[in-house]
Amino acid sequence: MRKKSKLCITISIIFLLALFAVVFSSNPKNKGIENKNSKSNIVTTYRSIIKNNPYSQHVAQGKKLVGKPFESVETLLKAQSEGKVKRVKNSRGVIIDKLTHSKPYLHVDAESLLVEIGKEFYKKSSGSRIVITSLTRPIEKQRELTKSNLNASPNTSSHSYGVSFDIAYTRFNKNRKYSHNDHKVIEEILIKLQAENRILVIREKQSACYHVTVKK
Repeated sequence: MRKKSKLCITISIIFLLALFAVVFSSNPKNKGIENKNSKSNIVTTYRSIIKNNPYSQHVAQGKKLVGKPFESVETLLKAQSEGKVKRVKNSRGVIIDKLTHSKPYLHVDAESLLVEIGKEFYKKSSGSRIVITSLTRPIEKQRELTKSNLNASPNTSSHSYGVSFDIAYTRFNKNRKYSHNDHKVIEEILIKLQAENRILVIREKQSACYHVTVKK
């Protein structure tokens, strides 16, 4: 009887250990070298060192360059007709992702900056391209986003001024695959621009992107 009892206890312990291992391995917090994005489940291998600028500074730049945020798509298109914003397209080193809550427009200074970043990235990465996941979000679109994205500001976003864009750091090129080298290159470019006082940056872990704002 004692042998059977010991055997039952041993089997129970083995079962509990196996169950614990399955639960532990399925938890995304316990995987990955740096972090695993909750949306894409992509493991990043480059350890980021970029310093975040306070979000209030991003919004302040929007007010400085534009004044009032764009309330609707109509006001954004009106600004385009006045030459204040430009339509953003795929270019050397830049791919515009499928946009769900924003429109492919930027303030002229931000658009020029994005083109510059794309060209520099293309050159230093030997032909790779960054993926832009968000551009200008009029207030009406910002309200929609705050319902689904924890990273989105419940107040006026710098995206609503057309001065900010998001660069994915877990997806590059047409195949949207992660690249350690591409991740390293884009961050180095952003750190340099940040040191030159030309941009503000926030690395958003939830959205796996660099939130970049042009600075003037």
